[in-house]
Amino acid sequence: MAYEQCDEEWKEGIVLGIREHPFADVCQALLRQAEDVDAEIYFREFAFLLPFLRDPDLRAALRLPRTNRSG
Repeated sequence: MAYEQCDEEWKEGIVLGIREHPFADVCQALLRQAEDVDAEIYFREFAFLLPFLRDPDLRAALRLPRTNRSG
C-alpha cells in the first residue's frame, strides 16, 4: 500500500511516529537515501519502505521547518 492510499489517521500516525523519533537525523538520512541511485541496495531487506519514503506527500509532511538563523 502506498502512502497516498492510506487514510488520513494512518498518515498522521506515520508522520508523527517518524518525526518524534529521537534521532531526527535518521529520518532525514532515510529520505535522502531513498532518492539515491543505490537505494535498492541500501534498502534491500526493507524494499517495501521505498514507495513510502519516495512519496511526495510524505516527504513534504516530514520536512522540518527551517529556522531563521539571521540576526
